Amino acid sequence: MNHFTYNPSISPDCPCGACAETTAAKAAFSHQAIRISPENALGLMGDIRGKVNSAPIKGSNKYCFFVVDDCSRYKMEYYLKSTQNMHVHVKAAIPEARKQGYTARFFRLDNESKSDELTALQSELNFTIEYSAAYCQSQNGVSERNIRSWFKIIRAILRDQKKRPRSYWEFAGRCATFIQNRTYTSACPDAAPAGKWYNQPVSARHWRVPLCDIWFYRDKDERQRNMRRQQRKGNDNLSASLEDQRTKGVLVGYSEDSECYLCYCAERNKNFPRRFAGCIVKEQSKLTDGDLAYYDADAENVPANMLESFEKDFAEMVTIPKN
Repeated sequence: MNHFTYNPSISPDCPCGACAETTAAKAAFSHQAIRISPENALGLMGDIRGKVNSAPIKGSNKYCFFVVDDCSRYKMEYYLKSTQNMHVHVKAAIPEARKQGYTARFFRLDNESKSDELTALQSELNFTIEYSAAYCQSQNGVSERNIRSWFKIIRAILRDQKKRPRSYWEFAGRCATFIQNRTYTSACPDAAPAGKWYNQPVSARHWRVPLCDIWFYRDKDERQRNMRRQQRKGNDNLSASLEDQRTKGVLVGYSEDSECYLCYCAERNKNFPRRFAGCIVKEQSKLTDGDLAYYDADAENVPANMLESFEKDFAEMVTIPKN
C-alpha cells in the first residue's frame, strides 16, 4: 500500500473518544454460570415470552411466563394476557416450590421486569429477586435458553399434527413442558427434572403423541346432561342408555395429580381428565418426508423453501418485544 507506514507500537484498542463511541460490541456469553444452586428450588429463573399472535382456543392469553429451577431444571409455565400480571405468577411459583419442601430463596428475572408489585412481593414471601443487568439477558440464560427450546418443541408439535390450528399453541405448550420435565439434560444428568423435583422415578409407559386423536369415556352423568341438552333443542327421541360410550377429542396433556390424560372436547370447549385404561389413542403423525427439515433449520443441505417456511412460521407465531 502506497504512502502507508506500519507502526507496531500502536495498539488496535485505541483509547481516543471517537473510537470509544463508535466501536462497541457486547462481550461473548459465558458458557458456565458463576453460581449454580446446590439444591432444588433454592434459585428459580423466570422469563416472559410473547406476544403470540394466535389466540388460544380457551381464553385470550398472549404471553407465557416460564420458570426454571436452576438445580433440577424442572420447568413451570404460566399463561397471561398482559405482561403487567407477571407478579401474580411469581407469587404462584414460590408456594409451588415450597409445597415440595424446598426453600425458594432467590428468583432471577430480566431487568425490564422491575415493578412495585414485585418489590412488595419480596417482603411478603421472604425471598430475593435478582435482576439481570440492563440489555444483558445472558445473565438469565437458563430460562432464556429453555424457553427457546420450548417454542421449538411447540412448533414441532403443531407441525407434526398439521390439522391442528395455531390456536392450539397453549395445549402444545403444556405438552412441551411435560416432555422437557421428563427428558434428561446435560445440566442434570443424574435424573430427569421431574424425577429430581418430585423425588420419584419417571415412567414413559403411557406417553402418547401430543395433540393426537383420542377417544375417551363418557360417564353416565355426562351422557344424561347431553341428552337433556338435546331435548331442550327439541329432540325428544333420545335415551341415555343409547348414548355413545366414548367421544372423540384431542390429547392435550397429562394430569400432574393423577394418572390421567387430559382430553379436549371441541364441542364442549372443555378438558376432561380420563384414566389411561379407558382411552383409545390414534397415534399417527401428519408429518411428511419433506417436512423433516422443519425440525432442524440449522442442518446442512436444507432446501431453501423449507428454511423460508421455518422462518416465516416463527415470525408469524411469535413477536419478540424489543428492548
